[in-house]
Amino acid sequence: MRGAGTCCVVLAVGLVILSLCSSALALNCYKCGFTASKCESQTSCAAGEDACILVKATDGSVAYGCRAYSRCTIDSVGNDYKLDNLKYQCCQKNLCNGGMAAHPSTYLLLSLAGALILILMS
Repeated sequence: MRGAGTCCVVLAVGLVILSLCSSALALNCYKCGFTASKCESQTSCAAGEDACILVKATDGSVAYGCRAYSRCTIDSVGNDYKLDNLKYQCCQKNLCNGGMAAHPSTYLLLSLAGALILILMS
């Protein structure tokens, strides 16, 4: 019986380590030009692009993409998107610029599964 418990602990620790190691992978963001409909196109951000951005124009259209977090300022975003009056948000998690409809990442689910196994084995 002790062997099964040890196996579950090793599995749980492995899942947690896998979820932590995944942060080195490229950030994934939604990427669409200004559109009135929901963006479903996804992209892996290039090196140096460590944030997802969502830009809302005054006409209600929205643009999605990748951006360097250091360039997430009103002046920089306004200049790049050629808009005087806009709302924007930058975030640093996979697909976070899709709003509340974004699905939880696989890594979060793996971490939760590992924690649950540890709790059950205690």
